[in-house]
Amino acid sequence: MRDNIHVSEAGFAPNPNRAIRVEGQLNEALLGRLRPRILELTAQNRDPITVFINSRGGSSKVGEGILSLLRRTTEHDSRASRIITVVAPQAESSAANLLSAGDFAIVYPGSTLLYHGARWPLQELTPVGGNVRFLPISA
Repeated sequence: MRDNIHVSEAGFAPNPNRAIRVEGQLNEALLGRLRPRILELTAQNRDPITVFINSRGGSSKVGEGILSLLRRTTEHDSRASRIITVVAPQAESSAANLLSAGDFAIVYPGSTLLYHGARWPLQELTPVGGNVRFLPISA
């Protein structure tokens, strides 16, 4: 874990004013609901976008679609916004993959994570104020 980065630092703090909420199952309906907000945020500027996640998972293609929209650039600016992902309070399966795909992932005490068969590279997670609790996998 990087000891020199603090969540309160500019560019790493979650910002509810530039955020989307991934709640419920990752499916086409969710993607359709989030698309206008993501396009609005990426058109405004390149400031970080916060993704609050409370999901047991769903379609990995939908998770990849959300990430693709979040990384969107414009013809006037080829930079992508930094993505700050936050577990609020659970990220399981494809939702955990989405969490890990953020540029800066935050996990609060009591959060629940479940990874299985992940095909996305796992980034460093930043526990805030306590330990991360992982769900046990039973045989």
